[in-house]
This record gives sequence, C-alpha cells and structure tokens, in this order.
Amino acid sequence: MLALVLLSIAAYLFGSFPTAYVFAKKARGIDIRQYGSGAVSVSNVASTVSWWALFPIGVADVLKGAVPFWVARAFGLDLGERFIVALCAVAGHNWPIFLRFRGGRGMAPSLGILFAGAWQELVTFIIVAGAPIGLTRNVPLFMALGFLVLPFTSAFLLREPAAITYACTAMAGVMLAKRVWGRDPGALRGANGRSVLWYRLLYDRDTRERRAWVHQRPANGAG
Repeated sequence: MLALVLLSIAAYLFGSFPTAYVFAKKARGIDIRQYGSGAVSVSNVASTVSWWALFPIGVADVLKGAVPFWVARAFGLDLGERFIVALCAVAGHNWPIFLRFRGGRGMAPSLGILFAGAWQELVTFIIVAGAPIGLTRNVPLFMALGFLVLPFTSAFLLREPAAITYACTAMAGVMLAKRVWGRDPGALRGANGRSVLWYRLLYDRDTRERRAWVHQRPANGAG
C-alpha cells in the first residue's frame, strides 16, 4: 500500500510537468494558456505555435502515462494498481500543481497508458479514431469517440480483465468531463449554453468556427 501511495504521488507530479507550456515559452516566449483554446496541450501548441511541435510534445505527453505504468510494474504492483498509478499522471497532466491546476485534456497520457498496458484497446482506438479523421478532419470528435468505445470494447468484445475495463472507463470519463467543464463553466449557463455544450462535445471548443476559436486570446486562460 505504501508503494502504491508513493508512486501515485510521484506519478501526479511527473504528469504535472507542463510540457506544452514550457515548449511555448521557450519557442515563442508566450503563455500558451492565453492563446487558442487555452489548454496546456500538444494540440493547442500545434495550432498556435507550430505544427512541428506535435512530435516532441506528443511523445513527451504519451510517456507521462506509459512511464508510471512501467515503473509500477517494476515495483511489483498488480495490474489494477499499475493503472491507478498511471491515471494519477493523467490527473497531473490535466490539473498540474505547477500551473494552478489548469492543464490539458489528458488524451496523450491516456494513450501512453494504453500503449504500456492495454495494446488491444490502443489498436481499437486507432481504428475508431484514426480512419474517420482522415476522411472528415474532425479530430476532436473522433478522438472522443475513440475513448468512449474503449470500455465497451474491453468488457464485451475483448473480455479483458476488469482492471483494464475500469481504467478505460476512467480515461473516457476524465476526458469527457475535462472537455465539457474544463473551461469557463459560466458559458454553459448562458443564453447559448446548450449550443456551447454541443460544440464542446463535438468539436472541443465553444464555437462552430475553428479558425476564430484557434486564434482567440481567452480572458481567463482556462484549460
């Protein structure tokens, strides 16, 4: 139990390292929370700083989920405990202590967890999310669908251990909650609250127009 607690805390701190924030500061001298969606994420850096940032930041954020899982396995933790440790890294990425708990969406670290501990679910995600993206270019929608189908695929199609199904459910739930409530909650209570809700679910933004959203400067920097 002590190893689980200590590794979970370490994983949270490891996941809290704001890769996208540091990259944007070093490359352009900007606070990424004040540009585009305001999210401290690889997608926001790619949209507002440079697309070539996708690879280095993406790999770093994927490792945020994979490394804690591997470390937990090296310490002899069982499968469920490994996922708990790795999910703490996702929590750190989404709510980093170093940036006043304003972070990313947790998708890249979650993919790292799948890479390290649930490769069949990772293949499922690639099939569900990857193929339609090439046709429609609606990346946020199919990324979300990719995560949402994983619990059902794990439980009913692949017949995986319960620990994997629970982990997939947690990843999908955190992703959905962060997407809907991760930025200004007041927008959901306004006159266009229902539209904002659908835009967040379908496009991960508050408006239909992507260009205007990507190039805005949020007043509160919510991410």
